[in-house]
Amino acid sequence: MAEISQGEEIPLNMTLYINNLNEKIKIDQLKRSLHAVFSQLGKILDMLAFKTLKHKGQAWVIFEDVNSAINALRRMQGFPFYDKEMRIHYAKTKSDIIAKADGIFHPREKRNRHEEKGGKKRKEQLDPNQAAACLNPVYAGAYGATPPIIFTAQKRRKKMKTLWK
Repeated sequence: MAEISQGEEIPLNMTLYINNLNEKIKIDQLKRSLHAVFSQLGKILDMLAFKTLKHKGQAWVIFEDVNSAINALRRMQGFPFYDKEMRIHYAKTKSDIIAKADGIFHPREKRNRHEEKGGKKRKEQLDPNQAAACLNPVYAGAYGATPPIIFTAQKRRKKMKTLWK
């Protein structure tokens, strides 16, 4: 098995963070397979895996006790799982389930995605008067220039006649 890298000192935790998982496997199948593998090493309280782009190829396994998590990390580090070697670390923070059991759970504030990105407006929220005046920030053109003028076929013919005279 591969050696555990100790670049960061993360304290022992009942929650294991697993990455380098095969992203092509469906979430339900991934959870079932992970449960089958890790349940042999201790009682699992919960397992988290998401299909969002940010969380693909990652999972969190929450064990009932720290010894099971230590054993799982040591035995399963580098284990080939769906043609990829698992990388396992202790989670940086306690899981919500563990925090609730310890009595130290504090709900997190939900983040607003649009506030994170600098408060960008959605297309529906743009002022229609801006679009008519070519002040629409959605299309600023190259270096803030106005969009090119689109000629109709009749105007194009007139322009070509004047060029050939």
